Amino acid sequence: SGALRPPAGEAAQRWAHLEGEVNRGRFVAHSMRARAAKEGDAEEQIPVLAQEPEAAMLVDAQVVQLTLMASHPQALKHSVASMDDVISRFGDVALQACLTESSAHRDVYQLVGRAHSIAHWTVDKDMAPLEFWRAYYPQELFPSEKAWLPSVLEPVRRTYMMFPQPLQLFLPEEPLPEDAQVAYLVGKQPRQNGAWLEIFAYRARRLVHVYRLESHGRRHYRSLCYTSDARFSLRGMQPSIEPRVRPWPTWARHEAGHPYACPKPTPSAVITREASVAANLSFGVETYLPPRLLHGIIPQALLDKFDFWQSEDDHLRGYPDSPTGTDLILVSLGRGGHVALQGAAAGSAAAARRTDSSTPPARALVLRLKIARLLRQRRAVEQVLALLDEFMKSRRLLCQPFTPSASLCASAAALLRTLGGHHFGPDSEESIARDVRALEQALARVDLAPFERRRRRHRTAAVVAPALLDALAIAALDETAVAETNPDSAAATDAAAPAAVPDAVP
Repeated sequence: SGALRPPAGEAAQRWAHLEGEVNRGRFVAHSMRARAAKEGDAEEQIPVLAQEPEAAMLVDAQVVQLTLMASHPQALKHSVASMDDVISRFGDVALQACLTESSAHRDVYQLVGRAHSIAHWTVDKDMAPLEFWRAYYPQELFPSEKAWLPSVLEPVRRTYMMFPQPLQLFLPEEPLPEDAQVAYLVGKQPRQNGAWLEIFAYRARRLVHVYRLESHGRRHYRSLCYTSDARFSLRGMQPSIEPRVRPWPTWARHEAGHPYACPKPTPSAVITREASVAANLSFGVETYLPPRLLHGIIPQALLDKFDFWQSEDDHLRGYPDSPTGTDLILVSLGRGGHVALQGAAAGSAAAARRTDSSTPPARALVLRLKIARLLRQRRAVEQVLALLDEFMKSRRLLCQPFTPSASLCASAAALLRTLGGHHFGPDSEESIARDVRALEQALARVDLAPFERRRRRHRTAAVVAPALLDALAIAALDETAVAETNPDSAAATDAAAPAAVPDAVP
């Protein structure tokens, strides 16, 4: 994965000849070594394979050509390389790529030498599912809605949403509470089979926001396209400055955009980068989110200064677009119900008496983190992963190469924070080094019997590495607890019983 630097002299891959005169000079990587070669080991014979493996790397010395997963590196298609999202990330330059996956609606290209992938999707003809079916009619609303919703929404609807035919609006089945401050509606044209627009009406400020639902890689994102008052919009929108024949209506004095300003659907390019990229601080694969998908969701000032990537756990990280930037924006998204429907209920006294089956409201927590602290955290996690990698190789616990996952890295970081009682601050270098040494010593006390009894198909990094880290955490925390309660007996912990693997580990 590139996250760990291999030890000096290690050759992890095993290469083989291909059988036949026509394959002279062609070599293929057919397996991975369980450990690094050492002095005194018998010289390995280079095997001969009758046919080329499907998902293998092949080098042809005759024509000096590299083949990855049966695909030759070639120039990225112009239709993909000329897309705005691709140019914004890589510039208007020639890119070499290998086609690694191909299906009816998606082609995946692996960029050569960049640890990035581009998934090119065809036009999405399906719309977001319509979850509400209570039609909006001003005269048929519930009393709690009729008290304020028509007076806020009707001027916008009658001005922009009646032509060429009236827009169909739908509300949730449950009526709005008496003290509701936000109303949420979805809109679609009569011939459309799904949701097209999302509309938020705000009671206190007499404000209407309209978001279009845009498909990007078969996922739908909302993007602000109209606001009745640009002063209270997170997107920087300019009200019209065109000459006018008559004064503005009171409700439209600061309006900007148009509810129907929705471009036609186009193919999309989903750009991802691996954890080995130096700029990636999430320990996993990240997906690039173009700024247009975050209009009205993230403040415009942040979109102008940061590039946002979505991690495997769906959190957003904003990386500074300037090399001199020192801060990172973390948007932690909490799963739950729609804030417009359950936000008010969450703050009431009745929220404390909600049953376990009720859906909590969705929340977003925006933090500004120091990049230097995250870099220290990544270096410390890499040291722990290097210990696990070397230990599993020397004990032959894996039948496949060790590939760390995002969840494993997060668990290693949490373990270091627990042991050191810090958050990887500027003065945590000594504590990190001490904790890594303690973990290295604790590895000798881990009971390997449960790992050695595993069947060969279960000796994968996804199964063995988390279980080994759990056992290591138990051994290290037990040693720390003994040292705190009885410092004089801390030296005697080397002879302690091996740490058992937790029962929850499969």
